[in-house]
Amino acid sequence: MALREQLKQRNLTFAEVANRLDVSVPLISHWCSERVRISAERALELHREFGIPLHELRPDIWEGEG
Repeated sequence: MALREQLKQRNLTFAEVANRLDVSVPLISHWCSERVRISAERALELHREFGIPLHELRPDIWEGEG
């Protein structure tokens, strides 16, 4: 499931996510549109903060991991 759907499922806005990760709203938009790849570090932050499975964020690194 793409990041946009993960955020929607958790009722999170781009602004809420950006605020909690201390990044810009446009960066969240770029991640959701896949214009910018989520770094491994940011994938870990998204996982810790929001419970999004790592393999959903970066399957090339965490294939099959939660």
